[in-house]
Amino acid sequence: GTAACMSPDKVQKLNDIGFSWEAPCTGGSRNDTWNKRFKELQTFYFRFGHCLVPQKYPDNPKLGHWVKMQRADYQRLMKRSKDPTAPACKSRMTKGRIEALESINFVW
Repeated sequence: GTAACMSPDKVQKLNDIGFSWEAPCTGGSRNDTWNKRFKELQTFYFRFGHCLVPQKYPDNPKLGHWVKMQRADYQRLMKRSKDPTAPACKSRMTKGRIEALESINFVW
């Protein structure tokens, strides 16, 4: 699906009523999943010499989807940093994740 963006006013209204922005986890934390996929991407990189995983990579379909989502999270982060008045689009991308991905020549 497509990431939804909402106006700062709507975000504030939800915050005012105590809305929880975190989805319940089953199994492990999101960081565990991120780290697992990153290790899979490192393996792909060492095997093929690049991080251009096809979206429908038959050897690991979840990795292809994950790579696509990293690019989308990065774009949301960059959009928000360039325009603080832009609608609030949640991004899980962090400086540490950017550095890790760029350490293996990830293409944004």
